[in-house]
Amino acid sequence: MEQFDLQEYLKNPNRKVVTRAGKDVRIVCTDGNFDDHPIVALLQGPVCENTCFYRRDGLWLDDIETPMDLFFAPEKKEG
Repeated sequence: MEQFDLQEYLKNPNRKVVTRAGKDVRIVCTDGNFDDHPIVALLQGPVCENTCFYRRDGLWLDDIETPMDLFFAPEKKEG
């Protein structure tokens, strides 16, 4: 998986995003006013979606890798 980067995401917002743990992510906002966490995303939980806030580099917590961090899902290549 490729590490998430906000500038790369904005070039192609249709690109699939997942957490480090492989959970599906739906990005709702990329310009939120939440300190250093402008990305608002919904993660599918067992019963409902959970709201999470992320830094521009896709990290959930400051400078700590967690299973919640954002990544670009691998793209399937045909050929």
